[in-house]
Amino acid sequence: MKTTLPVWLCVLSALTAPPSDATPRHFSVSVPSEPISVRLGDSVILPCSVTPPVDVHDLEVRWYRPTKFNPPVLLYKEQQLQTSSLDPQYRGRVSLDLGTEGLARGNLSLHLRNITARDVGEYVCYVSSDQWYEMGQVSLHLKNLVGSIPVLSVQPSNGDRGGAQPQMPRAWCQ
Repeated sequence: MKTTLPVWLCVLSALTAPPSDATPRHFSVSVPSEPISVRLGDSVILPCSVTPPVDVHDLEVRWYRPTKFNPPVLLYKEQQLQTSSLDPQYRGRVSLDLGTEGLARGNLSLHLRNITARDVGEYVCYVSSDQWYEMGQVSLHLKNLVGSIPVLSVQPSNGDRGGAQPQMPRAWCQ
């Protein structure tokens, strides 16, 4: 009987121990402390990751604006993106930037395309499991456009509304 008790305890502990790659009960969210700068029309990645770096396929990931939890900018839940519940302003412009590590290594970064002036501001990366949740806030700013190529526009003058054809000097026509 003495030899069966330790074997039984080993079997019991092996069955009740969580697998080594399971999501921990407690985790933290890492985001940059400095603002992310981008130009209008460009794409940007708002970094967010879970530490320790573990597989987060079973977690809920919600990117949202601080004043607008619903509808979110992006929602990953039940192991897929929930595209039908996204804020219409972001539909078709957002995805998770899975990079080389992806969800298997805790990467939850938001890829936002075609930046508009309305996109500027704060974003929250909210991650939750059945037992725990954490969040981090990322700030998005526009880059200073000083020194950029000027944009010129031409408008008709002297009452010309564009109906008259321009006249070329005779010297050019001969």
